[in-house]
Amino acid sequence: MNLSTEDIDHSLVDEQSCVDVDKFNSVHELVIKGKKALKSGGGMLALKKKLVNEINIFSEKHDAPPELDLDNEYQSIILDNWIEELLRFLALKTITGDYTEPCQLLPGHGVNVGWKVLIKIPSLYSKVCLSMGNQTVFDHNPSDTVQHRVKENHKIKRFNATLRAYESYFDEQPQVLYWSYHPKEKEHYVLGFLSQLCGCDTSVISYPFTLNDDLGMSPAQIVE
Repeated sequence: MNLSTEDIDHSLVDEQSCVDVDKFNSVHELVIKGKKALKSGGGMLALKKKLVNEINIFSEKHDAPPELDLDNEYQSIILDNWIEELLRFLALKTITGDYTEPCQLLPGHGVNVGWKVLIKIPSLYSKVCLSMGNQTVFDHNPSDTVQHRVKENHKIKRFNATLRAYESYFDEQPQVLYWSYHPKEKEHYVLGFLSQLCGCDTSVISYPFTLNDDLGMSPAQIVE
């Protein structure tokens, strides 16, 4: 049986589609496994308690960090999505085999902060890495420390390569709140992110960084 050029083209397209679906499913399975590892033994709650201490990286105010408040819907949204993006980064490192120095993937600022927080809970970090099928944990890239600073342009290339890998494997762009290259210290990024997720008027959003649950801020009060 002879295949026409059109038949061959369609066959190649179908084959590529299958590859893309397998890639998409595989990386999401790794994220799911990571979540299950976090949830076992109360690990998710322990991580959130640590992350909330760093939540002010998304704020232009540098007051004392708030306590974890499970009844604060917007604080929960920020933390849940933060953990999701952290697990996605670890899944990318797993599926691309990014184990050895020099590492090829570089996380955004928010993800990087979350990664350092998780590493400081060694038993939990190990459980997450092993649950994704790794034989050991990922070391935080030593070339990102002050003592081993790599050239800025090389870091940017690694970061851009990571964004391309993210879009390729997850079929969507990463969330800028967690994946910006430089720290973004303006609350309107947070409010825009929450508004997009919830589909609500940002003027009714309760401020997620405050110790006082009754404090609400409108965009006019937040944006300078």
